[in-house]
Amino acid sequence: LIKKNSEFFSKYDVVLVDTNPGSNLLNQNLMIAADNVLIPVSLDILSMKSLKLMAAELAAVEEIDPGIRSLMMVGNSHQPNTLHSVASLGSLQKNYPEQILNTVIPAYAGFKRQGWGPQDEPQLLIEKEPTSAAGRLITELALEIAERLLWAASSDEVAATPS
Repeated sequence: LIKKNSEFFSKYDVVLVDTNPGSNLLNQNLMIAADNVLIPVSLDILSMKSLKLMAAELAAVEEIDPGIRSLMMVGNSHQPNTLHSVASLGSLQKNYPEQILNTVIPAYAGFKRQGWGPQDEPQLLIEKEPTSAAGRLITELALEIAERLLWAASSDEVAATPS
C-alpha cells in the first residue's frame, strides 16, 4: 500500500494510525511500515501486562523486517494518588528509560466528555478545554513527540553524512 501510494504518503511528515491493542495482521503490517511507534500505556496492571505482549510483537516485527524503528511510550490515565498507578509509572521509567516520554497524561474527566457535538462535529478536549491541565499536557506531549522525531531525523542525517 505504501509503495503503491508513495506520492500520496510523501505529502505528509507524520501519519498517525490509532489501532486497537493486540496482536493481529493489521498491527504487524502497520509496525513494519512505521518509522516510529507510539504506545500509550494506561497505568494499570492489565495494561502493563499487555505491554509485554506488545514488546514481543515488536520483536517479531524486527525479525520480519529489521530496521530502525523509534519506540515511544507515554504513561496514560495516571492517578498519582493510587499506589498501582505510581508503581506502574515507576516500572515504565525503570524498564524503558529511553522509550518513556517525560509527559504523563492524567486520568481526567474531560477526556470522557469528548464526543460528538452539533452537526456531527467531533469535540476534542484539546479544542474544548485547551487551557485545562490535561489540555496543556496534551500540547506538551505533542511538542515532546515532535522534538523526538526531529531529533531522530537530524541524527539520521548526521549518521548518513559521510565523514
